[in-house]
Amino acid sequence: MINKKKFILKSKLPLILASKSAARREILLKTGLEFKQIGASVDEEKLKKKFRGINFDILAKKLAEEKALNVSKYNKDSYVIGADQICVKKKKIFNKPRFKKKAVEQLIIL
Repeated sequence: MINKKKFILKSKLPLILASKSAARREILLKTGLEFKQIGASVDEEKLKKKFRGINFDILAKKLAEEKALNVSKYNKDSYVIGADQICVKKKKIFNKPRFKKKAVEQLIIL
């Protein structure tokens, strides 16, 4: 999806945000860059298991890299931005809750 806003900067190659996140989309829109948003097809839970035991900031970077690589596979003539974040408390990762009950439990712990 190409954002229909007046863009200040345009790249010679298309710019793609490899994320479905509305928040990340809004952040990138504020830069004035023209871009497309394409969600990456990666299994985050599988990747978290694969990289288990590494530092959490490195894990977030690895997840972002995997997303960017996944999208760039199909968009070779584009610049692709991958992004990720991890919520951690006392070495425990808090994944996005799928249900309200789980969200409440996580908020109480946090």
